Amino acid sequence: MNQKVSTNWLHAENEAKGASMNQTGLRPGSSFMQYAQPQSSHPQVEVGPAQDMFVVYRGKRDNALDYPAVWRYIAKDALRSPDVPAVDEFRKLIAKSEKQQTAAP
Repeated sequence: MNQKVSTNWLHAENEAKGASMNQTGLRPGSSFMQYAQPQSSHPQVEVGPAQDMFVVYRGKRDNALDYPAVWRYIAKDALRSPDVPAVDEFRKLIAKSEKQQTAAP
């Protein structure tokens, strides 16, 4: 019954817009499944690395993401709040680099 009510509503809405409809109240070539919400939940699987990744690209250039990353940090919970270990590691690296630059003649 829910499907019939939904298709009738859709049919009336599209008729008001002047769209051509088939007998089900949908545009030819479409199906109710394109408009319907899932009736039950299904298990979902996320695919990706098990570890967090923090990536730094060189800024101040067009399409910076089209160039290789200048630094990458990958570790479990690297982006965990509130301390965000990846940012701490990046800050340590910057401090070390600045220290080396000031020490060099």
